[in-house]
Amino acid sequence: LGELDDDDDCYRTAALEDNNGDNKESSSNSINPPSPFSILSWNILAQTLYESQYQKRKIQQVALSSYAPTSHNIPTSVTKLASTTTSPHPHPWKKRIKRIIDILTHYNSDIICLQECEADSFSKDVLPALTLLGYDGIAQEDDRDEEDKPLGVKQVTKHRYPRNHIVATFWKRDKFDAVGEALVRTRSLAVVLRLKSGDA
Repeated sequence: LGELDDDDDCYRTAALEDNNGDNKESSSNSINPPSPFSILSWNILAQTLYESQYQKRKIQQVALSSYAPTSHNIPTSVTKLASTTTSPHPHPWKKRIKRIIDILTHYNSDIICLQECEADSFSKDVLPALTLLGYDGIAQEDDRDEEDKPLGVKQVTKHRYPRNHIVATFWKRDKFDAVGEALVRTRSLAVVLRLKSGDA
């Protein structure tokens, strides 16, 4: 029902089809089935986590490469990498967010679910870009005014302190209506969507 792109660490569903390429329909259902829709779920890796992990790895590699060259227990690839990683991190957020938006634009999925989307990046980068592409969206730590959100948000459970690494859900506004309230838990976000009548 889906495929993992070799170049991108994201998963995209495919519409169900029979051998003739037609959408499957239950024999017991006499009405037309809903139009198929696609869902993309992707952990985009929060930049702060990426940078901290990269820094830890770099420190370890530099420490290993400082051993005497006569030591044979250090792989050449490790010492080579340690000597060439002079940048704090090779993929700054400005570069990564452009690539992320390019990938999301390419897949053009009807629903997008993102994990490890930093709160600041959601409001300043991801939300504005996807809004221009025709999406509405909501996130766990969404600090917009209530009238600016596409639906209400109900905190079911919440962390004691605001979280920086959050999940966010986006949907094409011309295809879906948000129903009720988004339910926010400590590590999850639930949004109910309804296909618009023109697509049902």
